Amino acid sequence: MKKIIFNSFLFSILSLSILIFPSCVDQDFDEPPADGGTVDLVANATVLQVKALLDGASFMQISDDLILEGIVTADDQSGNFYKKVIIEDATGGLEVLVNFTESYNDYPVGRQLFVKCQGLFLQEYAGTIQIGGSIYDDGGDPRLAGIEENLASEILFAGARNQTVPNTTLTSVIEAYDNSLLSRLVTIENVEFTSSEVGLTYADNVNLFSVNRNLVDCNGNSIIVRTSGYADFAGEVIPNGSGSLTGILSVFNGDYQLFIRDLNDVNLNDARCCEVNESFSTGLSGDMIELSGWRQYQAVGTEVWTYQSFGNEVVAKIQGFSANSNNIESWLITPSLDLSVPRKLRFESIIGYPSSGHTPLTVYVSQDYDGSNVEAATWTSLDANIASSADITSGNWSPNVPSGDVALPTGTSGYIAFVYTGNNSNQTSTIELDNIQICK
Repeated sequence: MKKIIFNSFLFSILSLSILIFPSCVDQDFDEPPADGGTVDLVANATVLQVKALLDGASFMQISDDLILEGIVTADDQSGNFYKKVIIEDATGGLEVLVNFTESYNDYPVGRQLFVKCQGLFLQEYAGTIQIGGSIYDDGGDPRLAGIEENLASEILFAGARNQTVPNTTLTSVIEAYDNSLLSRLVTIENVEFTSSEVGLTYADNVNLFSVNRNLVDCNGNSIIVRTSGYADFAGEVIPNGSGSLTGILSVFNGDYQLFIRDLNDVNLNDARCCEVNESFSTGLSGDMIELSGWRQYQAVGTEVWTYQSFGNEVVAKIQGFSANSNNIESWLITPSLDLSVPRKLRFESIIGYPSSGHTPLTVYVSQDYDGSNVEAATWTSLDANIASSADITSGNWSPNVPSGDVALPTGTSGYIAFVYTGNNSNQTSTIELDNIQICK
């Protein structure tokens, strides 16, 4: 075995030379430019061109020497984006997966970012195209892995900071149902969270679960706002107002979603456009419906309105079949409404297993109901389109039948009541309600 002999004499000489000639060591370090400096790369492909390489496949590896240039539109600083950086150019947005956290230190929102794509992989994940470093096996299923931190300096090149961040303004939720906008930063105007979710938190910051909340526009169109339980704003309360909301548009198995970056993306400070916007999405199937401000009243019998779920869809349900009471008259009453401005009622109804000659649902409005004594109030029926046996074309269930826009009387305040009547012998029809909206 060779021995390594440390030459103490040579070390002494070297040490002495450092002490004698300190001018050989440059003590002045150049500070990095405040704007991040420039990158000696030129883009030769657009986001749209790179995404098109996937061409319907689940995965593919990029073999060409392609370079992307984009602006970072979302980073992981708030915790709502995990191990990913979102970039955008004039042609589209793209999720760049990285296998490390706190990437916002190098790739913050507003920074120019170049991506050397050769050797990277593209994946379509539940409808959203992503780019990453490699493919790994996840219990027999291939998955896209992020770019490793020790390789990032060879693939991701950060340029100038504080660049103008692209943002697409949409005037309604329905405009967001556009795949060309996926992974882009968008602002949707004239929106609010559903009334049943106001006062809840964005996500579960205790158990660290992600949560979907429903955002609706003033025409009743809805989109999911999804928030991670790890986001630093997960425990913040959803505001009771309308306005605009900004986020990265995504899609998951056909469901369009928005991911906000932080609470600066939420500007819901105006009066609500809808007094009621209820989709019953927060209830558990079989439970009695108990919503803030709503009331149930059993004028005859004991049957109550309950939640009923079908896959991801939750509705309000009541029926006479197998009821505990012979005769039924069960009311589901909205919270108090501001009727000082013209408003319209919209809802969807479904009928199932209709009994011959049975008209199970009537909708009423009252302007003198005091919130407690139903029998003493004056209730006027509304002319709404309600599901009936004529709407059944096959099987035993109708589709969702829109009520149409039902004009409400103006005044100071009022209430809407959905009243089911029937029995458990020959008037057993099932009625379901969904997407109840009372809007300007």
